Amino acid sequence: MTTKKLLAKLHLDDVAFNKIQYAVQEEEKRTTGEIACAITPESATYAFYELAASMITGALCFGIMLALSTPIIRWLNTLFWEVPVWLYPLMCGTAFLVAVPLIYALVNIPAFDRLVIPPAARSAATWKRAMRCFAESGVYKTREQSGVLIFVSYLERNVHILADSGIAAKIEQEKWDAIAATLAEELSEGNAADAFCNAIHACGELLAAHFPPHPLDNPDELADGLMILEGGE
Repeated sequence: MTTKKLLAKLHLDDVAFNKIQYAVQEEEKRTTGEIACAITPESATYAFYELAASMITGALCFGIMLALSTPIIRWLNTLFWEVPVWLYPLMCGTAFLVAVPLIYALVNIPAFDRLVIPPAARSAATWKRAMRCFAESGVYKTREQSGVLIFVSYLERNVHILADSGIAAKIEQEKWDAIAATLAEELSEGNAADAFCNAIHACGELLAAHFPPHPLDNPDELADGLMILEGGE
């Protein structure tokens, strides 16, 4: 899935981006914690699984053609005075060559892509991409180790909320996982702006309880807007 399709699918326009950014800014006013948000169309390319599915399907088509050779040749005999010896092998080869690109195009549609990619591969790729984003966006290096990353990978339907060490020492991961589960459910309804804002508010509630703001010294250490990451990195 391309970034453009992702934005259209989730109705992420300028108004939505501004709404999410405002939500982050408002929550960070009542805590020294920092909230970062990121979304990517997919966490990996998964080309191996897509190509494997295409080749296997092509081979199945070829095998079915061979298994049905007798009735197909009988049918061909009704069409021709004499069936050319090369015609049936050509039909088998054509079936394979048509099936491979057709299935490859089909499995690049997210709903079908998820069927051919093993859940373990999707989970591992999403976790790796989330950890990379956690490092690259600087969430790990806030002054009080109080950064939180809300990470969404759309193709895999996976949501992770990663908290830095300062937060992990005070707030158990199960609470972040509960927010992530709710966010995933709300994202499935297609209104990403409201889903993110609700998750941001829930994160803000937890952070405010454990990391109250310093009235005279509460710098904004991370970008407040929703980061759009390139897919398949």
